[in-house]
Amino acid sequence: MQLWGELDGAYYTANWGADRVYRWEGDPNFSTEVWSQHLGSTAAGVCSDGFIVYAVRNSDNSGVIRRFDPRTGFDLGSITRDGGDFNGLY
Repeated sequence: MQLWGELDGAYYTANWGADRVYRWEGDPNFSTEVWSQHLGSTAAGVCSDGFIVYAVRNSDNSGVIRRFDPRTGFDLGSITRDGGDFNGLY
């Protein structure tokens, strides 16, 4: 599981048991789910550059990074990375 915060107070979670990533907004104690996307397997990591949300699956040795629109969760397709640790995003 991973947590990633945005400058506007929203945040993303990669939920281990749920095979998905979420965007949340509002007070951390009473957040509202804005969107979620299934990754097809255990979610390992999520991060954002403010323009795109990136997510990876656990033990996905293919190096596939899924990409989503931060506001809508629209699937922007995927990219494949070479080398590095395939079990998270840093």
